[in-house]
Amino acid sequence: ESSGKLVFRWRDKVGPDESHEKELSQVTLPIHLKLTRTGRQIQVFSYADGQSWGEPLLTHTTTFDGQSHLGLYTCSGNTFASTTAIFETVKLTP
Repeated sequence: ESSGKLVFRWRDKVGPDESHEKELSQVTLPIHLKLTRTGRQIQVFSYADGQSWGEPLLTHTTTFDGQSHLGLYTCSGNTFASTTAIFETVKLTP
């Protein structure tokens, strides 16, 4: 967000009033992120030192069905401010 905080946002089902969010940490750009999914569990990792992912910033268990979508996006966190981001080296592994 424009405040410099890394925020994880999700919806467990379709609908505008089902959004949830959790502030994970204060960040300095650039940031390196890793999202892993094992079964119904999603974990979010980051690193600043370029060496170690460390412990997950968040572990979230959700339901996945045939309508589920996963993705990356950036958001300013402010209705009146736009933002941009570059996602590099995005990898999907089974």
